[in-house]
Amino acid sequence: MERLGMVAVEGDRVRLLEPGFVPRQGFAEMATLMSENVRDHVAAATLNLEGGHNFLEQAVFVEELSAASVHRLHVCAARAWQAAFQTVMREA
Repeated sequence: MERLGMVAVEGDRVRLLEPGFVPRQGFAEMATLMSENVRDHVAAATLNLEGGHNFLEQAVFVEELSAASVHRLHVCAARAWQAAFQTVMREA
């Protein structure tokens, strides 16, 4: 991601430079990305419907995260989503 200019590595931290990523190399790569996203979104939705889970359906592309980092990111995403949802509902 650093090579693609999407992130900057600053010491032991990584700073996001771009809000998202869509491959532009060709149809096959975009189709693969879409199919993997659809699979993950359906899996999250299914687990949410079965109960016991409250997964957010947003694709995040990272590698080699520790279990602690995954948990921290989940908590951060849940808080951000809750704040965004409340803002949208106030506007509605």
